[in-house]
Amino acid sequence: MEDSNLRRKAGMQKIDSYIGRKNYDPDLSMFLLGMDLTNFGLNLTDSEKIYPNFGSPFSANPTRKCDPQNFALPQCYLKTQITLSKQYFKKFPDETLFYVFYNYTEETHRYNATEELYGRGWKYHYPTETWITEQDPANRKYFNTLIWQTKGLQDGEINQEEYLTLNEFKLQSSQ
Repeated sequence: MEDSNLRRKAGMQKIDSYIGRKNYDPDLSMFLLGMDLTNFGLNLTDSEKIYPNFGSPFSANPTRKCDPQNFALPQCYLKTQITLSKQYFKKFPDETLFYVFYNYTEETHRYNATEELYGRGWKYHYPTETWITEQDPANRKYFNTLIWQTKGLQDGEINQEEYLTLNEFKLQSSQ
């Protein structure tokens, strides 16, 4: 494509043609120029911060004062958390147990996942915060949280004295 043709289709000439039509199309004007926040009662020349006084441009009263002490939590967040019995953890695959360990905030669930992982031969290496299994010394593996998969571990990378025992997990979770 010729350079001048490209500029006409995607450059400033194209934007200029839209700006010329902005008075006829309010949606196009909003897209190109944005919103004028002074229409919402905001004083942009004041040195005071805007965020404590500006709720949302989409609310009925956008300049309402935000009160963090009087915040109404949506009902969908007030649902009670499910409680999993210890028997469920025996049925979960390793990836699910790792998910519970890394993402659940309830200590009981985290400890149950930890206990099941230790029962399956996994150990937690505290300095690297990594789960490692050594069921076969020639075939050591670790759980990679970046790609959420088990990967092979090179020899000599991990000091085995730095593994946490299950009792050490119990002590940490009770503190």
